[in-house]
Parts: sequence; C-alpha cells; structure tokens
Amino acid sequence: MSHHRQEKLDQIFLEELNQAIKQVVEFDEGIFVTLVGIKVAENLQSARILVSCLPFEKSSAALKTLQIHHQDLIEYLNRRVSFRKIPKLIFEIDDTEEKAEGIERLIGGLEIKE
Repeated sequence: MSHHRQEKLDQIFLEELNQAIKQVVEFDEGIFVTLVGIKVAENLQSARILVSCLPFEKSSAALKTLQIHHQDLIEYLNRRVSFRKIPKLIFEIDDTEEKAEGIERLIGGLEIKE
C-alpha cells in the first residue's frame, strides 16, 4: 500500500472513529477523551488508536469504557465505511503530556552551577 493511501486510510478511520465515539460511547462525568492518532495495519487486521484523557488519572477508566464499547464502535464503522473488514481496535493511552510534564519538573529542579 502506498504511503499516501495509508495516510488517507488512517485519516478516514480517525474521523469516523471520532464520530463513532461521540455517538456510541458515554464516559463518566468529568472525563474528556480525544483521539490523537491512529495507525491502521496495511492488512486491515488492526488499528492502534492513541487516546488522550483529561484528567490523566482517569485514563484507565476511559480505556476500559472504550474497550467495553468495542463491538458497538465496530458496528457503527461498518455502517459508515465500505471496507471488506473493519480492523480490531486497539486503544492505547497517549502519555506524552504526562512524560513532558515530568521532564519539565526534573529540569526545573536542577541546579545550575557556574
């Protein structure tokens, strides 16, 4: 599969999955979830979806909710996109922000000697 076609496939799935989550999934109050990236396997067997959650401490609950609604999301996508097979959705927490904050705290705590 060409690089351009793969990017387009990833983008279509990201857009449709965002819509699916809005329509199908209800998170606990106070949890805000954003899909930040997706990588659909070339063979369409799986799609790795990076999820950002605020507050970060609720990430496990958000991930569990997404996993509970996996089949509902697949059914929604089946109605919206015309692919032979919808890939298995693998949700992963994007902890980039948390890691960046940790690094900033470490750097902020360093003493500079002259």
